[in-house]
Amino acid sequence: MYFISAGFASTIKAPDCRPGFIEYVRFEEDFHDLLLYSKILAIKLDSYDHEHYTRREHLFPFLIDAQTRRDNVTLHTNSCDSGDHGFASFTLKPSE
Repeated sequence: MYFISAGFASTIKAPDCRPGFIEYVRFEEDFHDLLLYSKILAIKLDSYDHEHYTRREHLFPFLIDAQTRRDNVTLHTNSCDSGDHGFASFTLKPSE
């Protein structure tokens, strides 16, 4: 089992969402004006009907690898089923 985080420490651990396999990973750039834009990474797990988002683009290669290997992914967030569906860390359980 591997824990991947956004790279900062927190004293409060977010609850675990339902684990699932990654159906797809989507990367987009949202341009606000000529100088300001944001990068958004969206994933869709088979255990949810909606996407989850993060602005942590360094997580992209880990999520692509997990999708390719069919690893079981558990997101850590307070907004699993409601809210903005954002996440900053996740745990991978390698497929057997």
